[in-house]
Amino acid sequence: VADLAQLRINGITAADISVSSVLGPISVRISVLDARGRLVRHGAEETLAPGLYTYRWDALTDSGERVPPGVYQLVVEALGYRTRTRLVITR
Repeated sequence: VADLAQLRINGITAADISVSSVLGPISVRISVLDARGRLVRHGAEETLAPGLYTYRWDALTDSGERVPPGVYQLVVEALGYRTRTRLVITR
């Protein structure tokens, strides 16, 4: 059994992602959604070995535009699990 153990926010745009798996490396997808649930940024789609990783979002959309102030969600998906964490961009 493998699981996405924890998602912790450090500041506004950085997250530490802890991956624990007895099966070895697992596929992880990271994305950012706006308050309405629309995709703002494809963050990463990678195979990660168990360990601690830091993902930093630069507050840009996929097209390179800076997002307006507001509430966003950092979404991490692995092994059928989905973890959402709120991000607040102030300016």
